[in-house]
Amino acid sequence: MVDIMSLTKMGGQVALTVTPEDLHHFANALLAQSRKEWEEQAASARKEESEETFLTTEEVCKIFNVCPATLWQWHRTGYLQHIKFGNKNMYPASTVKAITHARSMNETVVGYCKRKSKVDKNLPNAYDNDSKENV
Repeated sequence: MVDIMSLTKMGGQVALTVTPEDLHHFANALLAQSRKEWEEQAASARKEESEETFLTTEEVCKIFNVCPATLWQWHRTGYLQHIKFGNKNMYPASTVKAITHARSMNETVVGYCKRKSKVDKNLPNAYDNDSKENV
C-alpha cells in the first residue's frame, strides 16, 4: 500500500480516495518531518552561538581605525553593540566582520574622535575653498 507522503514525493497527477485515517497518518508524518527539520536548525544555531569569538575594544579600534569613544558612540546608536565581560567591553567577531564586509575598502571611518585614515588626507578640504572665495 502506498501512503500519501510517498505519492506527493513521486509527483504526477493522481486521483485519490482518502479516508480520515489516511489524512490523520499524513498529518502526523508532516508534523514529524517538520519537527525533525526544526530540531536540526536549532542544533546548528546553538553550535554557531557556542563558537562565537569576541574582540577587545583595542582590537576593534585597530580594525576600524577609530578611538574607543567612537565605539562607545556606535554602541549608543546601535550600530555596533558590545557585551560586558566583567569590566571589559567585548565585540562579537561575526558582527565586526559583517560590518567590515559591508564597507568598501576605500571608505573612511570618521567617528566621534575625528580620527581620519590615509584616504582622508588626500581629500580636498571644504573649508579651504570657502575661505578662498570669501577673501
